[in-house]
Amino acid sequence: MLRFTATTDTPWLVVRVENALCRAELTAVDGATPTPCAREVIVAAHEAGRPIAIVSNNSALAIERYLTAHRLTRYITTTVGRAHADPSLMEPNPAPTRRAALAVDADPTRCVLVGDSTSDIEGRRAADVRTIGFANKLGKRARLLRAGADAITEGTDGMGEMAGLYTRVSPTADVRRNSAR
Repeated sequence: MLRFTATTDTPWLVVRVENALCRAELTAVDGATPTPCAREVIVAAHEAGRPIAIVSNNSALAIERYLTAHRLTRYITTTVGRAHADPSLMEPNPAPTRRAALAVDADPTRCVLVGDSTSDIEGRRAADVRTIGFANKLGKRARLLRAGADAITEGTDGMGEMAGLYTRVSPTADVRRNSAR
């Protein structure tokens, strides 16, 4: 809707639609169900010393409200939400992903981002970021692979495996391995 409104060449209408969309997103946060095991992935990555960025086509305010409601704010280094009333900067535009990499002081080629839509994958690939497609619905695996996902994780089991991978590479695990030698 926002992208279409931008094609009408009526900036005041784009702002109006953007504001309505922001209100709707804030309302949606109150009823949002967390993705199973996503919290574990975020906490494990944080404990492994990895900076975590959220890049989304949702408004930054909605992202922050969600993170606060689910007690995740302290694990997140930066959030990059949708630019207000400028849908040209929404994914698959690589600019939001590049902003996130810059905010965590990382070379984009050394970053990995998880996305559940083809625009997530396309935008991150355009920013030279590796991608993990989150296939949380039937048929998504093939679409995410066609969009260029470097890897796919599926459902709760896949998210749980990701959390386990971070746990195995945590700085604490490295200390334990080195001290055992």
